[in-house]
Amino acid sequence: MRSINLEERPFDIFLATFFNKVGVKYVLAVVVGTWKWKLKRVFWTSQQQRLPIM
Repeated sequence: MRSINLEERPFDIFLATFFNKVGVKYVLAVVVGTWKWKLKRVFWTSQQQRLPIM
């Protein structure tokens, strides 16, 4: 077990910024996408009983 060299630090910083910028957006997009899809599907099935869909 050796300590982290200065040469290895930029890669860790790059990974951290990459996951902060891209990873969070990707996770949010997936969560929002599935949530919207479920909400739309529930709304569509509930509306289907009452009104015809345009």
